Amino acid sequence: MIRGIVGASTSRKLDVSEFRGFVLSDDIAPVVFVNTADTKAAQIFTLVHEICHLWLDQSGLDDLSGNSESSYANERWCSRVAAEVLVPTSLFERTYRNSVALEELQRMAREFKVSTLVVSKRVYEAGKVECDEFDARYREEKLRLVELLERQPKPSGGDFCKTHPLRVSREFARALIRDTKTGRTLQGYAYRLLGTKKFSTFVNLAKELGVG
Repeated sequence: MIRGIVGASTSRKLDVSEFRGFVLSDDIAPVVFVNTADTKAAQIFTLVHEICHLWLDQSGLDDLSGNSESSYANERWCSRVAAEVLVPTSLFERTYRNSVALEELQRMAREFKVSTLVVSKRVYEAGKVECDEFDARYREEKLRLVELLERQPKPSGGDFCKTHPLRVSREFARALIRDTKTGRTLQGYAYRLLGTKKFSTFVNLAKELGVG
């Protein structure tokens, strides 16, 4: 599930400083949520990170505020695995040009489709930079990325009936609308699940999804 706003309100953006994603572990219907207010590279990392939580059969919120030693250890493990999936050690060693300059981090980030923060961690894990220098550079780069994100123009929101199914899952929306049309699901309940309030919106969503 992906979403970058609160409910259906395009004026209420989800704050990436509060959370980047979460996962709800369940044997039948596990859920991974990714905050699309974040950068695309960060969204990809969050997705893999949250899938790692599912491997641990663990629910969690990706804000690195673990309130126990074990939860923090699990967060670190998920991040390490996600980094290895997206930037494999063997490929990293063949591609890296042995520099900690921002230009090199950006080049590597483009190469692997990840953020410069992920590349920075891989550089540190490879023993190319000392801990104190890594901490300072990482904080500096994080602040730079946050400032860039804040300066990005706000999206217009687009056509609700085209964008909303992507937020709730097109297949889920189709199945729910079909079930509602057969009478097995009450319309009021379907509205709540879809995040809509009006019958006209429900009808337009059905038409957009080919369930008219």
